[in-house]
Parts: sequence; structure tokens; C-alpha cells
Amino acid sequence: MDDTTQPIVPPPRPLLPGAPAAPLTSRLLRMVLVGAAGLVLLVAGLAWDAVLHARDPGLAASEASSPCPTRATCSPGSASPWWRWA
Repeated sequence: MDDTTQPIVPPPRPLLPGAPAAPLTSRLLRMVLVGAAGLVLLVAGLAWDAVLHARDPGLAASEASSPCPTRATCSPGSASPWWRWA
């Protein structure tokens, strides 16, 4: 009897202790870990920014002022680096 509803792939192998994880599982785990690391870095950056603003209330004003308010008024080499804005 010819039954075409049955899958043509071999059955999955049982996972043995110490056997490598399936490729999909390891890729998914890697992406979840990368995403979690990115989230940790984002929260750390926000916390660092909050601490800096708590120590220096005028920091927001210095961040808002720019040596070049518009691109039309600045030549490419005239903008000073961020560490010299203070």
C-alpha cells in the first residue's frame, strides 16, 4: 500500500547525556544571550547617565548646546569633539 501521508524524514534521535545540542537550539540560545547582553548594556548606560545627571544638574544644558546648531553653518572640520564641549 502506498501511503503518501507519512513523513519521509528519519525519526529524531533521542538526546543522550553529553550529546551536542541541536543546531536550532544552540542558535536560539546564542541569540537570546546576545539580546540579554544588549539589554544589560542598555540598562547600564541609562543608569550611568542618571548618575551623571544627578551629580551635575547643568549637564542637560551643556548637552543641548552645540557648537554647530545647523549643518549649513558648520564646515566639516569646525565641530569640536564632545570631550571639549565642557
